[in-house]
Order: sequence, then C-alpha cells, then structure tokens
Amino acid sequence: MGRDPGERRCPKESDVEELLRGQKVLLTGGAGFIGSHVVEKLLERGNQVFVFDLPATAERFPPNGSVFIPGSILDLGALCVAMSGVEAVYHLAAIADVKDVFE
Repeated sequence: MGRDPGERRCPKESDVEELLRGQKVLLTGGAGFIGSHVVEKLLERGNQVFVFDLPATAERFPPNGSVFIPGSILDLGALCVAMSGVEAVYHLAAIADVKDVFE
C-alpha cells in the first residue's frame, strides 16, 4: 500500500539547512555546552546568531560574531524582545542540574 499523496512528510535535513542558511537565528540557552557548539556551527553557515541566556553565563560566552542577550526564558517580555526580528528559534535552555531547581 502506498502513501497518501496528501500526507505531509518531514523535510530532508539538507533542505532545512538550506532554508535556514543566512537567516537571523535566536538560541535560548546558547551559552551552555551544547548551545555554544550550535552557535559555532550556525556562524560557520553564515547565520546572524543571537543568544538568549541568563546574565550569569555572559562571561563564558566567547563566540565572536554573535550577539548575547541576557535574560530568562521565564521572563515573557524579555523573551519577546529577544525574538523580535528573528526567523528561527532553537530552544536549548534548560536547568542542567536538578538541584538548581530547588535552591
């Protein structure tokens, strides 16, 4: 039995990469371990990269060519400002250690 012609399919990874190439991109949690690597790759691909992360992470955020926007994803106003004008968002923000949630 064949696929329904009207059924949606996920795009190929190469199609998504080409679609996002050169666009303004926001990364929440972009100063973390995984986020910083994603920032580097996006910069290599020619994206304009904005990183939205907690102010305390600013000192360990070195990637040249990106813009650091301090804030919390729990602050809807700050998040809306950070998202203004971007074409894609990578949501990587998370609490890395569960103990931090209770402190």
